[in-house]
Amino acid sequence: MQLYLYEFTEFHDVPMSKNGEYDYLYLDCYWTEKKRHPYLFFRRGELAGFALVREEEEHYSIAEFFVLRKFRQRGLGLACATDIIGRHKGKWKIEFLDANGNVGKFWGRVASNVANGEVEEGKIDNARSYIQFLTE
Repeated sequence: MQLYLYEFTEFHDVPMSKNGEYDYLYLDCYWTEKKRHPYLFFRRGELAGFALVREEEEHYSIAEFFVLRKFRQRGLGLACATDIIGRHKGKWKIEFLDANGNVGKFWGRVASNVANGEVEEGKIDNARSYIQFLTE
C-alpha cells in the first residue's frame, strides 16, 4: 500500500504522516467488512500487487488497483482484474484519474474481457472518468 500511495502522489495529493508513512483509512475494513474484498497478486511466489473491491449500493467498484512496476506490461494486471471482476457478477463502475497514464485503455481492455453487453464510458468531472458494464 505504501508503494501504491507514493506512486499515486504523482496524480493526487496524498499527505504523509509525521512518521513518514501514507495513511489509508479503510485498509483494515477490507478484512473485516462483508462488502469489501481484498485481493493480493503473486507472480512466481512474489507479491506483485493488489486490488481492493467494494460493493456499493448499486454496483461493484475497484477502490484501488496496483501492480508493482517490475510486473507491469506483462499481462498480470489484465489477468488479475479479469479474474477478480469475474468473481463478482453484476453491475460494475470503475472510476479513475485521467492523468494516470493509459489507465482508461487498461480498464477498457478489462471490460472487453468480462462485459456482457454494452460498455459505457464517461466523464465524472475534468479530472476523472469512469467505465461501466455488466457481468453475468
